[in-house]
Amino acid sequence: MPLLKLLNMVIRAGVDAVIVTDMGMLHMLKQQNRKIAIHLSTGAGTFNSEMVAFAGEMGVSRIILPRHLRVDEIETLVARYPSIRFEVMILNSGCKNIDGFCTFHHGVEELKFSKWWGIPKKLNLDRVLLDALRKMPKALGRRIKVDLTGVDSACLLNYRVECEPPDGISEAGDSAAENLASAFNLIYGADTCGACRMLEFSKIGVHGIKVVGRNHTLEKKIRDVRFLKTVRDTLLPQELSITDFQNQTRTLFREQFKMCCRELCYYPDGMSS
Repeated sequence: MPLLKLLNMVIRAGVDAVIVTDMGMLHMLKQQNRKIAIHLSTGAGTFNSEMVAFAGEMGVSRIILPRHLRVDEIETLVARYPSIRFEVMILNSGCKNIDGFCTFHHGVEELKFSKWWGIPKKLNLDRVLLDALRKMPKALGRRIKVDLTGVDSACLLNYRVECEPPDGISEAGDSAAENLASAFNLIYGADTCGACRMLEFSKIGVHGIKVVGRNHTLEKKIRDVRFLKTVRDTLLPQELSITDFQNQTRTLFREQFKMCCRELCYYPDGMSS
């Protein structure tokens, strides 16, 4: 179906907003003055304040920020552009790649084994398996994961990534190499969480949180929403310190998902130990 025809159909149906990634589509919506709110996708790559300003000029009312931004960077953007609402990733599908630049293909195994692919998530066995694998030596865990289920995404293939630093900055180069080498592994296909930072996001004025996983089972979606709703309705009103809020959120995570979140964190900067 042509995209413009589909757009007209959703407007007539009364859809509140459209999420836009493509700059050409954004330009067309601006020129045609379509009567529908525009939300800018994380795939559009909102890296800095200049991109936010451009989006505002194009009629964007809400921006879904990329995963890789730090909490203090998000705070700066929210404070500088009070007329735009900001949304952040909060649960599932952690990735070190930048959405706007990523061209990896996902879901290969899901297509091959569609009849039973959702069963482990429905029974919470995916988390049990992941927790067991993460306690093993990395090479052994990866081998078992690949042999048992195959690789669902090209970014989880067994890449060997190295970085040769320029002369004179060996320390920075070593750090960069370590970061790159750890970017492609078992953990970053997991259900990453940022719920520990919801108190800070609430204080700085973030308008919404995004749960990733449109392909997840209904049971998994209900479990995710129940967890976040409990954090919002039970912990946020208590006026806890940031440290106490983070600790109690971790406890709720363990109770809901039967595993420790440990390093599965969207926003590790500023986290209490």
